Amino acid sequence: MGQLSEQFTRQMVVMPPKWKRFCTVSLVGGACGLVVAMGGIGYGVYTTFFGDKASIKTGVEAMSDATQTASSQASKENVPMRPGNPSVAGRDNALKQAVPDTALTQTQQHLARYLSRGYRVDYDHAARIVSYAVQIGQEHNVDPLLVLSIVAIESSLNPKAESSVGAQGLMQVHTRVHTDKFEEHGGLHAAFDPYANMDVGTQIIKGYIKRTGSVVGGLKWYVGASRHKTDGGYGRRVLLEKSRITLAAEGKVDHAVNLLRRQGQGPSYWDSRAAKQASFADYLKFDLEQEADKNTRIGASELLVSSNP
Repeated sequence: MGQLSEQFTRQMVVMPPKWKRFCTVSLVGGACGLVVAMGGIGYGVYTTFFGDKASIKTGVEAMSDATQTASSQASKENVPMRPGNPSVAGRDNALKQAVPDTALTQTQQHLARYLSRGYRVDYDHAARIVSYAVQIGQEHNVDPLLVLSIVAIESSLNPKAESSVGAQGLMQVHTRVHTDKFEEHGGLHAAFDPYANMDVGTQIIKGYIKRTGSVVGGLKWYVGASRHKTDGGYGRRVLLEKSRITLAAEGKVDHAVNLLRRQGQGPSYWDSRAAKQASFADYLKFDLEQEADKNTRIGASELLVSSNP
């Protein structure tokens, strides 16, 4: 090291004055840059481990206060706390919780199993989506099986799905076009909330079915092909899926999953294409039929027990 320093000193002595000044300025500038860089690194390390703790705590406290306020206000006004409303206390936690089978009808359990197996998603996630579809379908008088079919085709049950043209969420809603419909859910940031997205998407498809006079026409408008001769096969894909979901609702989950693997159609496909409406009553018959079957089986069992003391 000493030899290098002595050699550098000799070169500086014989070097022209202009180059001496250049070298001196370069050395000083480099040293200053190194000091600044080390200071920046030190500041970054400090803020990472110590500096942000206060701001994180403040953010958590603010969130907690907002949650308590929303809960208190909803309680005072006796307003049901909807799963998709961002102001609802504990919404994010509620979305992560499992929906117990006891909260689902037999039809809904069949649907959840089909969607979970067919689209390779967690059963609890599928069960939540089924539960939301039924709630929303009943509120807007739309067949939940149609809602689930659109969800399956549009996003494969991925609530974070987003297209290159701005369609977002489970039902791939164009948020810029339907801004007003998200207001009751707290704004456009709710586009990726499963309940909010399905609620808005259901309102949209209901309006299009009413406007065009048929399910096929409504789907054509929903995909944005209202001014085109065809919908590019979109309606067919949705109604094929609805025919498979219908099979699952009847309890034929294995058959429905096998048809999905082959992109086959269920027996109700042509009925779906001819449908003028898709009301909640179309779905309700599955619950009523399976409840009647359950009661019949229970009655038969009780009769068998009583006849064999």
